[in-house]
Amino acid sequence: GLNSFYGIYIKAIGAFILLLLLMSPVVGIIAFLFEGAATTPEGEPNLLIAFVPLAVTSFAYLAVFYGIDAAIMRRLLNASSVGEHRFRCHWDLRRLIFIQVTNLLAILLSVGLLIPWATVRTQRYKLENLSMDVRGDLADIAAVQSDEVSALGDEIGEVFDYDFGL
Repeated sequence: GLNSFYGIYIKAIGAFILLLLLMSPVVGIIAFLFEGAATTPEGEPNLLIAFVPLAVTSFAYLAVFYGIDAAIMRRLLNASSVGEHRFRCHWDLRRLIFIQVTNLLAILLSVGLLIPWATVRTQRYKLENLSMDVRGDLADIAAVQSDEVSALGDEIGEVFDYDFGL
């Protein structure tokens, strides 16, 4: 029910807070090791020292965001059915988050050239780990759907002058 969706968000908030708490000592260690590096010899602030915690925090946020997105979609797919046929989503959230974060790194490092590769990589993982429990004949679904087709779809296609090829 609805409580399961709240659980996803509560776990995500907890994971983000935990990541920030774990990152705080790392930032302190970096600040200690590079004590004199906070400014350049000219007295200007060294933006690289400020960039490291910002980058780590951004990737932590993205990992949590990707986790929320995947967990909700997995929950929705597992609750979905077509007639008596039920979908089964077997996504491993850690693996999917790893794929998304490494895709983002590859896209950034390639200045966007790897967007198609990253999209295919993500979709391949999602589709390889999605299945349907079939009960009966799948042709029954097509037969029922073809009986329920109205002229509305054809007319909408005419209005937008688009051939759906069905």
